[in-house]
Amino acid sequence: MIRSMTGFGGANAEVDSVKYEISVSGINRKGFEFAASLPRELAVLEPKIAALARENSSRGRVYVCVQKAQ
Repeated sequence: MIRSMTGFGGANAEVDSVKYEISVSGINRKGFEFAASLPRELAVLEPKIAALARENSSRGRVYVCVQKAQ
C-alpha cells in the first residue's frame, strides 16, 4: 500500500470501440480524499474506482479523470 504520494500517470483504453484517455494524479495530504471526473456512461463505476484508490493509498488526494478520446 502506498502511504503517501505526489505524482501523475496516464493511460489510454478502448472499451466497446470507444477510446478513453485516463489520468490519475495524487497530491500528498494528511488524510485521504478522492475525486473523479467521468463520462456519464461510466459514472456508475465511480464507487469501484474510489474503493480501488482507497485500497492502494492510505492518504493523499487522488483525482481520476476519464475522457472520451477525440
